[in-house]
Amino acid sequence: VWDRETRECRILQGHEQYIYCLQFSGKRLISGSGDGRFKIWDLEAGTCLRTVEAHIPNGVLCLQFDQEHIATGC
Repeated sequence: VWDRETRECRILQGHEQYIYCLQFSGKRLISGSGDGRFKIWDLEAGTCLRTVEAHIPNGVLCLQFDQEHIATGC
């Protein structure tokens, strides 16, 4: 994740396979992976807040979220 203001680059590590989809809003990022999990990240801290097993073994291929819901597909 590249911070445009500080020009710092941070690598978020945690998925075991390729990342297929990303969505961010404000200080949160959600990533979906071929490992069948999606992760919710705190972009300021660079930490994973939660990992959810969603579509094992097929992978999370798409996702969408708002303030209350997360929808994923495989």
